Amino acid sequence: GLIYESCGLYGQSRVQVVDPISGDIVAKSETFDASIFAEGLELVGDRLLMLTWRERQLFEINRETLAVEEVYSFSTFQNEGWGIAYNGSVVVVTDGSQYLHFWDPVTLQELSRIAVFDPRTNKPISRLNEIEFINDHEILANVWLTDVIVRVDTRTGRANTAYDLTGVLVEHGEPTPSADVLNGIAFNDATGEVYITGKLWKSLFIFNASAT
Repeated sequence: GLIYESCGLYGQSRVQVVDPISGDIVAKSETFDASIFAEGLELVGDRLLMLTWRERQLFEINRETLAVEEVYSFSTFQNEGWGIAYNGSVVVVTDGSQYLHFWDPVTLQELSRIAVFDPRTNKPISRLNEIEFINDHEILANVWLTDVIVRVDTRTGRANTAYDLTGVLVEHGEPTPSADVLNGIAFNDATGEVYITGKLWKSLFIFNASAT
């Protein structure tokens, strides 16, 4: 299948469709206004929802044309948008804090929020960034400024497993001077494969979450 991908940075933000095997860009949107910094993107029903970083705007994007159809306002604990995920019943959003925000997928209003914590120390895990559901109740969440991904039970906030991917780009990929943090996660529910990449990375990595 194909991957929908949001690309950030002011003046360069857009949405594109990528073939994960070849790396080819199959389609891409027009570049958004220079005041927009694109963040997390998720397919919710038949529409794409894209967060913006500090603009507090949520874009509803047509999945076929990649054109923006609606713009909504939103708020979070830090009033920022980072990652977004959907399991078929609830939308989950991160904002760089320790909180997962649960939104109604129809009204896009917040229903509740829960703090993610490390059960070994009972301390919160902050800087939650990109997220992706891997089953009905568990998400993978990247911890910003690290190459660590935690596996979180969304019912409790408990981070049951941590995957340290430090060095994966240098050792197994194609590092470039512009390569930045690990912050891309996608899940193939047909195969159980998780796709991992990062900001300005030229490499895409795969591991099987069901085997961990």
